[in-house]
Amino acid sequence: MRHIVYLLCLSLVCGCAHYVGDLDIIDELRAPTKFPDIYEPDVLDTTKLLAKNQLKEGEKIMLVGLGETKYASVQLMLVGSGVSVPPHLHKDHDVVMHVKRGSAIAILNGTHYFVKEGDIILVPRKTWHEVSNTSEETVALVNVFYPVYTGEDIKFFKTRERKKEGKLRPGYEQAREPRQ
Repeated sequence: MRHIVYLLCLSLVCGCAHYVGDLDIIDELRAPTKFPDIYEPDVLDTTKLLAKNQLKEGEKIMLVGLGETKYASVQLMLVGSGVSVPPHLHKDHDVVMHVKRGSAIAILNGTHYFVKEGDIILVPRKTWHEVSNTSEETVALVNVFYPVYTGEDIKFFKTRERKKEGKLRPGYEQAREPRQ
């Protein structure tokens, strides 16, 4: 057993083995004048966040940055009753949306899904999507973007039909239930 340990140590010292972990950390350690990015861990109470962040009169959508690390960012998105987030995609970001309050129709590449409190919506990059609030209350979603969201890769789509305030476009009532 001792011989195996010696051989392993020797191969690491000679460079025969290689590190397969996070290469960004290796690059940061090679440049002694560059300090690694340090992000403090945090625990967020969504009940307090929802109580503190409310839509104001006439406001339709609100985005609140909740935090970020080197590789991801988190936002709280509030969508007013009867309001739709316009169809769009992110070229370079995956998004995980967690419905914290209310119900909505999520449209992913043309497929309608009925989502409610507790559901998670997985949106891979380059997937066009929109969210329409179908409830009487404000819908609250916690969105996690990978990598960190800068807003530079978003592409909006023009829609031919316009939704009248308070009414859903045809087809929303036939939305599919999410997979269990």
